[in-house]
Amino acid sequence: VRYAQGEAALLINRAWCKGCNLCVAACPSGVLSLDADQRVAVGDIGRCVFCGVCAVRCPDFAIALDRPVPYPVEAPA
Repeated sequence: VRYAQGEAALLINRAWCKGCNLCVAACPSGVLSLDADQRVAVGDIGRCVFCGVCAVRCPDFAIALDRPVPYPVEAPA
């Protein structure tokens, strides 16, 4: 599931979530929770700061961020 805010998005693969709650505990904005099925759920995506802590903490890679590169990356010469 893709939760977008402007050009950034939080990508959740609920099938991979085992409900460990690590992402919920790590989220500084309180956007994440576990639903009745004990799978990660996104509340108000407008509060998400897209810091990536949830994606880093998820041991099952059920969360990923899609955000634009803040500045052009030049290839090495």
